[in-house]
Amino acid sequence: MRKFFIILLLSCANAQDRSTRIDCYTEAIVDKHLVNQTLCEKRGCIWNPVDELGDEVCRVVLVIRLVGVHPFYVGLAPDGMTYGVLLWNSNAQEITEGPAPHLIYRTIGGQIEMYFFPGPTFEEVIKQYQQVVGNPFLPAYWALGFQLCRYGYKNLTDMQAAVNRTINAGIPFDVAYADIDYMNEYKDFTYGTEWAGLPEYVDYLHSIGMHNILIFDPALEVDYDPFQRALQQNASFISWPSAELVPQDVNGQYPMLDGTDIMLGVVWPDKHVAFPDFLDPSLDTSNWWMNEVIKFDGMWIDMNEPFNFGTSTNFTNYPDDPKQHNDTQLFCPFQGNYSTFDAPPYQTMSVFQWGNDVTRTFKFTHVSPNPSRFTQFQPGCIVRLNPSISAKNTSYANGYLPVQAHWYSVYDYNYGMLMTNGHQSLPAPTDYLIPVFVRAGYIVPRQKPGMTTVASRMNEFQLLIALANSSNNNFVATGELYWDDGETIVEDFGTHNYYHFLYKFTLNQNTAMLNITRDRNAEKKISGPEFM
Repeated sequence: MRKFFIILLLSCANAQDRSTRIDCYTEAIVDKHLVNQTLCEKRGCIWNPVDELGDEVCRVVLVIRLVGVHPFYVGLAPDGMTYGVLLWNSNAQEITEGPAPHLIYRTIGGQIEMYFFPGPTFEEVIKQYQQVVGNPFLPAYWALGFQLCRYGYKNLTDMQAAVNRTINAGIPFDVAYADIDYMNEYKDFTYGTEWAGLPEYVDYLHSIGMHNILIFDPALEVDYDPFQRALQQNASFISWPSAELVPQDVNGQYPMLDGTDIMLGVVWPDKHVAFPDFLDPSLDTSNWWMNEVIKFDGMWIDMNEPFNFGTSTNFTNYPDDPKQHNDTQLFCPFQGNYSTFDAPPYQTMSVFQWGNDVTRTFKFTHVSPNPSRFTQFQPGCIVRLNPSISAKNTSYANGYLPVQAHWYSVYDYNYGMLMTNGHQSLPAPTDYLIPVFVRAGYIVPRQKPGMTTVASRMNEFQLLIALANSSNNNFVATGELYWDDGETIVEDFGTHNYYHFLYKFTLNQNTAMLNITRDRNAEKKISGPEFM
């Protein structure tokens, strides 16, 4: 089988550094090797470049791409101009990084289409990218809340104890996950004897406004009822290209496989598995799958690729200090372990609009590139967060407040203070909220938090107004809110049932005026505060 190599070179601000630099930052750095190593570790470096003295710049164990790739990247030039590249291919591929820096695309063949998105802003790159791959779905409202998950529950009682401890500690969360532990011998669509009562417990979670997400591994063991039903419903599985290639010493062990060319693998179950072909154009595979999992809040799809377990030589990549602020809660609540304020009412604006990235780390790119950009987040154009994500120092958070805007602090000890722009080193002890800033000129809708988003949706709204100076000594701020039932899958936004509110606040020496405009009215009543 012929192998194609595509090498894509990226421009670097300081070409003379060659392989000693893995990021093109022009700022003065006291210890370049130390900073590069730290950045390398955070960004998952998979190569060990050697400088002129023979010292490794990035001391990270080689990581092999074990599962798959997302063949899209965004490049940021020193002047803030942004572009994107997508390598669309029908065959297996991998993307690795190398010195200089550069990217290496490796593929075993296929029909290759390379798309270049000129931007020049980050948001425009995302819009151009989505014109090719399509728009994402609107997530459920409760999915924006905090979520509790772990691997290793011994039984249902163990899971219930973890949920109760979290509730009793006063930590708001919406979702209790069940990892693969709940299954009977790791087989889909089953639950073990130690998990008797799981359906009733899910009903209980619903009764207190919570949700449950179950993990599913599409690879099916080939000697039990769900696999037999799949065959009866003409579902397709990944198969050998011809019958003579089928290893009969393996397939022959399973009577259900008689007369098939299905390719087997080894994953979680005790016996061999088959991999459903969800690209089946007849839709028989999709219809079979949907019949197996009709009732659910959410599905965690794992191992959704023809991939086998092999040796146990993969090294463990331990996370940073778990006591530190976990910033990823704000865009991946599954990993959150701290509760700040009730973010979902504001986050609806971020996720409701197509063509934007939710975290918007690169909202302000026309500044000198700086490493701090990769340690802070901006969920929407209004709020900027500077969490401490370093395991070596959880007492301070280093960040950058762009000079193109003014920022108010909503941090514990200096709430409402207009901050100085530029680089910041802020106290961030673990018993404080993370440093959060609101951009001047915007209005942030928020609600009094409940223990779940179902409860908080019924609480009164509050508008956080961050004024910006405009002409004629007027101070103004604007904002908006999208509000739907939080559950309905959106087929067409033109007919979707939701409210859209616009806010505008104006202040001068004589008057203060708040205008709230219902820009769109829901055709059917939606639960929420009475003003809805």
